[in-house]
Amino acid sequence: MHLAIPAQGRQRALSAKEQFLVDRRAGSVRDPRKLAAVMVLLRRSSGALSIERLHGALAVGALRDVVHTRRPARALGRDPAIFGAGIWWLASYPKSGNTWLRAIIATLVAGRPADINHMLFLGVNAGGRFPFDDALGIDSVGLSRDQETNLRPRAYEILAAEADRPLYCKTHDAYQLTPAGEPLFPAAATRGAVYVVRDPRAVAVSSAEFAGKSVDETIAVMDHPGATYGGWTTRLSHHLRQLLLRWDEHVESWLDAPFPVHLVRYEDILADPHAAIGALAAFLGLGCNSHTITMAVEATTFARLQAQEREAGFTEKPRQAAAFFREGKIDGWRRALTREQAARIVASHGAVMRRLGYDVTLAPFTAERGAA
Repeated sequence: MHLAIPAQGRQRALSAKEQFLVDRRAGSVRDPRKLAAVMVLLRRSSGALSIERLHGALAVGALRDVVHTRRPARALGRDPAIFGAGIWWLASYPKSGNTWLRAIIATLVAGRPADINHMLFLGVNAGGRFPFDDALGIDSVGLSRDQETNLRPRAYEILAAEADRPLYCKTHDAYQLTPAGEPLFPAAATRGAVYVVRDPRAVAVSSAEFAGKSVDETIAVMDHPGATYGGWTTRLSHHLRQLLLRWDEHVESWLDAPFPVHLVRYEDILADPHAAIGALAAFLGLGCNSHTITMAVEATTFARLQAQEREAGFTEKPRQAAAFFREGKIDGWRRALTREQAARIVASHGAVMRRLGYDVTLAPFTAERGAA
């Protein structure tokens, strides 16, 4: 399914040389459909607006005034039912099991064991810069952080409008409002969310290993209300800036989101994978039988995922990490954290840990160590 742009509108846009910024990555002009879509948005939102060329921040400057006054489907004269396919958000704080969740869903949707290096058929990474650029038909290199964030709901609506089946899109963002005051994840494009959560003591250990930082640094980030993921300031990142908030705030932001949210605990997938994956499939309306559930359980054990990574590598593994799929154990943090580190995490996030059923009285197996 594609955005329906009248032929005369497309021709008018092209003949007036109101073309997309040349894609500097590939050296080709962007899809004329997207040009026409953006032009229609601009023209219908402001009769007095006149733009000779859409170019980077100029395009966004024009779109900012209509960022939450008119959905693309309505501006393009499409029936709002176009969003019937919609997006399932696969949300988590980083290093909480999102990749494992996607491997499970990829297996359920495809009906065969997932290839960990080919899961994009499910849907794009909601924090990715390239999908954002491609959806809007602009080059985001000249945008401010606020402009990027204000336009992300429009990108998601366009992705949903163009989809002919439900999408399953990964995100590490907290559920939040944009600087323009609207939900980052628009209800019009959303079917619901699956939120995978993990004991924050285990998250601290896994995140430190993943990022090549100390455990103490990682614990401090998890307790920082302004913590972000991606969107580096020293170079252009292929990730957009994603606001995490504190770990406990991230969790609560999604559990309190205004659409259906299915909570999956990492530890429950390990303890009873058949029950956890069966409940997940039911929530997503996948209609999987017991044979498919069993196949998904067996295909996505940590041993199977580790074997795939050893044999073919994994595109999402950072260079500094020895492996992406490390242990997949419930109590691994008890051998890695000091008592003081575990206590700091509980002191900061204990209320939400209790809400999720985590035992805050557990202590590390190891004796007190020096700071990591």
